[in-house]
Amino acid sequence: MTRSFCPCAALRSSLLVLCLGAWGGVSAAADASAPDGLPAELDALNLADQVEVKSPTKVTPWRVFAEVGLGQIRETADNLTTRRLSLDGRYDDRWNSAGGLRVVLSGRIDVGHRRDEGTQDVATLREAYVGWQLNDATALEFGRINVRHGVAYGYNPTDFFRGNALRAVTSPDPAVLRENRQGTVALQAQHLWRNGSITALVSPDLGHMPTRDAYSLDLGATNPGTRWLFAVGQRFSDWLNPQLLLQGGTGQSAQGGLNLAVPLGNAVVGFAELAWGQGETVTSAALQSGGPRRSRTRSALGLTVTTAFDLSLTLEAQGNSAGLNDSDWRSLDATQRAAVLAWADAQQDLPTRQALFLHALWKNVSGSGVDLAGYVRREAATGSRDHWLEVRYRWNDTDLALQWQQYSGDATSVFGFVPARRNIEVQLRQYF
Repeated sequence: MTRSFCPCAALRSSLLVLCLGAWGGVSAAADASAPDGLPAELDALNLADQVEVKSPTKVTPWRVFAEVGLGQIRETADNLTTRRLSLDGRYDDRWNSAGGLRVVLSGRIDVGHRRDEGTQDVATLREAYVGWQLNDATALEFGRINVRHGVAYGYNPTDFFRGNALRAVTSPDPAVLRENRQGTVALQAQHLWRNGSITALVSPDLGHMPTRDAYSLDLGATNPGTRWLFAVGQRFSDWLNPQLLLQGGTGQSAQGGLNLAVPLGNAVVGFAELAWGQGETVTSAALQSGGPRRSRTRSALGLTVTTAFDLSLTLEAQGNSAGLNDSDWRSLDATQRAAVLAWADAQQDLPTRQALFLHALWKNVSGSGVDLAGYVRREAATGSRDHWLEVRYRWNDTDLALQWQQYSGDATSVFGFVPARRNIEVQLRQYF
């Protein structure tokens, strides 16, 4: 969306100068690439939902922007100031007139400073792959690919390649997390037929342990073992279009999955996302205690309502039979609780058995050029909550945003145990 606003040039320049001036202590080594942008088109091999990003004025294979963030984190009784400089780049182009060869490169660098941790920079290679369109019905891709599946918004049980894929988080918005993670090195093929498709993927073993080295490819996180996936989708009618998945690999049991979205009216869509298979509990996986592997089910069920004035509301019931109930959580000591939350965060999994998630997105509020987004997630084990709100104003090539996140609950609850109870950040983004 583009907006015309009379004093925008002076205001944008002033904000950019002020934010860069306040950056101060962050290393100038941030001249390379980074934040949360997304592809502008939906490829046949990438059927996952995508976050809307600002399209450049001219049609170009490049999309580049820089972002400055200034914030404050509330930890127990202390307030910690934060500064962040991010550079983000994406290249996506067909390399011949027939469109048979496609090259995609996507990455970012985040240079962040916290008063208690100093300056740290993290590079994320999101995607680097080559695609071949063999004919009208068959395509191949090879390289680092961000493999995304799922129809739900706040929790995606069938998104089997999400674990350990995040190296830096600049927004807790689930759609941004899905975009800004590392892809997995894989060979992927898709074949289309009338009203249906099949996708096959194999991902080789390239390492075993994630690393926090700033400029590592982190292959141990994205390719910890040989894994494979099949996904079949078929449209039976205008309202019935299921997708079935089967995923497995070395050292794990095969996992099944189902994605289904059903229109319930002109402005209402119901969805169901299910995954099932043998596995450990969240606690045994996090503590590496070698617990029994039993049948586990993960789910996200909900609906999205969109109003005539572009307000979308999503209500989602989330479930994880491998998660903790109240007594499970209370039985853990502080070290074990921290390990469980760290594991769930890295795996982007639900730590408790049930949660309720409400998400709202209101674009261009009353024609003002302001977008509002936010969510509330309430876990059922201890009744604690995670809140997030973003206010974003968009000019032609500049965004100004305010993000606020807070965890609520007593100190012994799941979200109340999180050290960073509140996070506020002002962000200025400039597209080039």
